[in-house]
Amino acid sequence: MKPSVTKFAQAAYTHALSLAYAAKSGPSTDEHLAYLSGYGQAIEDICGKAEASHMRSIAISELRESQLRKRKP
Repeated sequence: MKPSVTKFAQAAYTHALSLAYAAKSGPSTDEHLAYLSGYGQAIEDICGKAEASHMRSIAISELRESQLRKRKP
């Protein structure tokens, strides 16, 4: 697979995860989680199940680090 496709898929997954996390306490959580699920399926279709799982792990780690940086004074 081309590196540009993988990079795009990773960015899309990270974006979808950030939307889902941001909406966690809001009224549109289900909509965002459905959006995330759709992204996950599309990335799995493009990259394969193992690669999609790996991308998801990376995206979650990046979001956690980002949230920790935001909390520090």
